[in-house]
Amino acid sequence: MKKYSVMAAILIALALLLNACGGPGKSAARYDSGYAVQETMAATTAAAAAYAKEQPAMMGYAMNDAAAPMAMPEAYEEYEGGYDSGSGASASSGTAAEVPSPKRKLIKNVYMDIETKEIDNLVSTITARISALGGYVENSSISRPTGSNSRRSAYINARIPADKLNDFVYNVEEAGNVTFKSEDVTDVTLTYTDIESHKHSLEVERDRLLELLEKAEDLESILAIEERLSEIRYKLESFESQLRVYDNQVDYSTVNINISEVVDYTPPAKRTIGERISDGFADTVDDVKTFFEDLFVDIIVYSPVLAILAVVIIAGVLIVRRCSKKAKARRAAKKAAKAAEAAQAQANAAGAAGNAQAETPAGTPEKKE
Repeated sequence: MKKYSVMAAILIALALLLNACGGPGKSAARYDSGYAVQETMAATTAAAAAYAKEQPAMMGYAMNDAAAPMAMPEAYEEYEGGYDSGSGASASSGTAAEVPSPKRKLIKNVYMDIETKEIDNLVSTITARISALGGYVENSSISRPTGSNSRRSAYINARIPADKLNDFVYNVEEAGNVTFKSEDVTDVTLTYTDIESHKHSLEVERDRLLELLEKAEDLESILAIEERLSEIRYKLESFESQLRVYDNQVDYSTVNINISEVVDYTPPAKRTIGERISDGFADTVDDVKTFFEDLFVDIIVYSPVLAILAVVIIAGVLIVRRCSKKAKARRAAKKAAKAAEAAQAQANAAGAAGNAQAETPAGTPEKKE
């Protein structure tokens, strides 16, 4: 308050001095207005340097400003604690955490060289297929035979919906003899998410500045807020433009097709023995890997049934073992009984022989045969 009181006193003294010197009217008003503008510009420029140090970098996505970002002057402290660039940074980090994780943003480009004996028919077939799949031809050209060169060539740059790219490539391969094909994929997920995060942070800052603008009363604050809002609008438009470009490149894949008219197709190159062995070994490894993967999946899927079967099998084994033990015990008992009977019979026979020998008279001669 003391600062503003001193400034007001100086302005009043200058006004009185000008009036005393006979310079009333427009010249005094012009002087006061120029002085106020100079004061506003000086304060704005000084605060801009302080704000530039606290303002987070835009990661290179925004256009480099010729001057430092406009600062929020000290007068903002009069409105709900003022504007704090640090709070803007924290809002940015918090906002990044709130943004849901999107699906992968992949930009696909396909390059193909294809031969044909009827170039007009092939171009018509490819163009019709592009339209049928919901794509469009971005640019195309066809050369006419000149001089000794009686063969024509054509070029088609097509944009195909990403989810129908494989179908289109397959159709082109079936329509002619493909001599070259390559595909490159660029993952822009992190870049896309980063731009969205910065865009959301700027939107939060813009909304906050609009609230401050409604409460601002002095000219210095209004000018600073308006200038910062103008910068934010420009950067938001730049971010939105970049997001639209990425969306178009992700949603529509690019296919570059070079078509050559020939009399005979180029025969496919024969594979060497090493290539055949390498490919066969790789196929075998893939088959083994697939087998064990399928086996693991089947075990997990049918684990409840397998658990029940395991219980039944274990119970059956235990019952069989128990019955086997009982049968073995019965056989042993029967064998022991038979052995006892045989021993008893032998004992009885031996006793009978002894009794018979005892009953024979002592003087009776033995009969000789």
